[in-house]
Amino acid sequence: MLNPAHRLELRLPRALFALAAIALLTGLMARLASKLTTLMIVLFGLLIWVPVVIADPHTHMNWAGLAQNYAIAGAAWITMDFLTGGL
Repeated sequence: MLNPAHRLELRLPRALFALAAIALLTGLMARLASKLTTLMIVLFGLLIWVPVVIADPHTHMNWAGLAQNYAIAGAAWITMDFLTGGL
């Protein structure tokens, strides 16, 4: 069983993704939501997948998780770039 602090760590990202989805669908603060969502996905990759790959670089599933995370981050980045006007 998880202690209350770990439950918060599980619920907080879920709530933030839900709020970002609502913001993107309604258009209210969509630019900020897209920037923060992209940041959250990139940080997830840096904090979760990079140490896993460093700890066990010979496991292909670790590399697949890292690649999938950054593919999702790339899609979020494209959405952010579209909403903020791009270059």
